[in-house]
This record gives sequence, structure tokens and C-alpha cells, in this order.
Amino acid sequence: MRFSPFVGDYVASLSGHDAGFVSEVDPADEMFAYGLHSLHGSVDAAAILYFATGKGIADAVGAALDWRFGGGGPDSLLDFAAGFGRATRFLVRHHPRARVSVSEVDPAALAFQERTFGVSAIPSADEPDGFRPEGPFDAICASSFFSHLPEE
Repeated sequence: MRFSPFVGDYVASLSGHDAGFVSEVDPADEMFAYGLHSLHGSVDAAAILYFATGKGIADAVGAALDWRFGGGGPDSLLDFAAGFGRATRFLVRHHPRARVSVSEVDPAALAFQERTFGVSAIPSADEPDGFRPEGPFDAICASSFFSHLPEE
């Protein structure tokens, strides 16, 4: 997906001008598509929303991890229901020592994240009893999971 130079500069500022930061967005990313739809087709506005939200999630998770691990961070981190990596792209940069794994029901999202961010991909399951990740993990985050569940 192509963004204007303004968005490129904005994303660079969010990532701390980290040369290794990946701003590629998979065309099937439903979180990006939601922003694109709700912002009346503006790719640049959707990109700003997408990256700002991803960074906000990663910052909140990072603050909790810093509190829990005293600033050293976890050795292993599972991003559960990670989609196409809206937050993962920031988490892997914030926690370079951690073994970051992602879990997701969408095989295309897992393949994208594995290829793009170098994380370990763990297929999720439609039923909780079917989910058997190899662990343990020092920390697990699930930032965009519960909103996708039925109320009951």
C-alpha cells in the first residue's frame, strides 16, 4: 500500500526513525480496511489511524511489561489474536531481546507476520480447547480479541 510522503514521515516519527521498522500493510488487513472504510477511503488518514493505534497498543503493553519486569522486559511474549501485526510491528522493535510469537486464526495473517516481522507463528483455534501453544510465555497480550467475541 502506498502512502504520501507526509504519512511516511509520520510513521518514521512513531517508530523513532528506526531504519528496521516495517511499515508494509497487508492488503487483507481488516483493521486497516476498517479505518479506510470509516475514513471515507482516505488511505493516508487510514494509515495514520492504523499506525497510531498500533503504537498506542504497543506503548501500553510496553508500560505494563516494564512495570512487571522492572524495565528488563520479558524473554518471551505472545501477541494473541494479533491479526496482521498492527501492534506487533511496534512490539518487536520495543522488545528486541524477547522471543515474540503471534497467534491468529487467519493463516494468511500468520504467514504475513512470520515473513514480515520474523516472529514465530502459532495457529489459533476456533474453540478454546483446541488452542495448544508451545510455551510457556513470560507475557501474553490480547489487545484486539475480546471485542470480536459474542456478548454471551
